Amino acid sequence: MTRNEEKLTQAFQSHETGAGRLVVLMEQAVTFGWNDLYPLVKHTMRWQINRVAREQETYGQLPWTLQAMKSTVKEQQQHDV
Repeated sequence: MTRNEEKLTQAFQSHETGAGRLVVLMEQAVTFGWNDLYPLVKHTMRWQINRVAREQETYGQLPWTLQAMKSTVKEQQQHDV
């Protein structure tokens, strides 16, 4: 074999070894990635649900608060007259 053919053979073998490792890594990431992603998504959804509930609790009181303020202003106006 000539020198260039030997280099080509070595480069091909090196490439195949690296490509094989990369394929294994990608398969592992795809196969087992959900193990890491699922808890993150689950906890993020739980946090969002809790946040929305807290906001609803806070902002849900605004109509009642506004009504209470209006009635207080009316009472004050009646007392001032």
